[in-house]
Amino acid sequence: MACLRRILLLALGGGIGLAASSNESPSHHGPTPFELDLTWETRAPDGVPRKMILVNGQSPGPPLNIKEGDDVEVLVKNRMPFGTTVHFHGIDQLGTPWSDGVPGLSQELIEPGSSFTYKWTATQYGTYWYHAHSGGQVMDGLHGPIHIQPASYNPSPFHMISKDSSAQALMQKAEDDPKLITISDWNHLTSQELREVAVSANVDVLCFDTVLINGKGAVNCQSPELLASFIPPPLIPFLDGQTLTDKGYAITAASRHRLWI
Repeated sequence: MACLRRILLLALGGGIGLAASSNESPSHHGPTPFELDLTWETRAPDGVPRKMILVNGQSPGPPLNIKEGDDVEVLVKNRMPFGTTVHFHGIDQLGTPWSDGVPGLSQELIEPGSSFTYKWTATQYGTYWYHAHSGGQVMDGLHGPIHIQPASYNPSPFHMISKDSSAQALMQKAEDDPKLITISDWNHLTSQELREVAVSANVDVLCFDTVLINGKGAVNCQSPELLASFIPPPLIPFLDGQTLTDKGYAITAASRHRLWI
């Protein structure tokens, strides 16, 4: 089943989703070590308990704060009951293709009880993210932000935003210490359970239960009557008299139309 998880990473202060490559070759620093401890535990990020992946006891995982030019080492310890890999989304793996995290292509799965060290050089700067690259595990919580601070020879173009030196100083301060916000979909079923539903019903599961902000959210279930009040009149005949689910979803028995309101 294709992964339908949608995740947005914002860096407040230093730009939004900024990502760039340098024209100059950064001098290497490091190595800069990180350790990601993966566990499979029960949590309720929106108030509804379910099994999920925790990275160092949390989801999203901790940010990887890096400087452009750093030699990065990320030790991943798999204490879950299934294999996994980690992909560093948007990161150029120049000379380090074995650290791209794609199972069956650049590496084997990190089996339960095993570990793997990813090694790569930060040749870019901006905001990126890391996530699972096995099955739908990103939907189970295995993801986290990456922030790469630009090298000193890459001056920030804040003078193009404001001519006020005090405003430029505040923007520079925000870039030096950005506040990362991760916005993501969340489902009350695990990725494996969603796959089993999709296979047995022959219908893609495209609805989600919650939107999480930095791993926290809340469920707001509306009544069928309120949901029905939002149905556009031209769609009413396709419902064949059915009511909508609490997600505003219906599949007609006769025509197999899939409707999302």
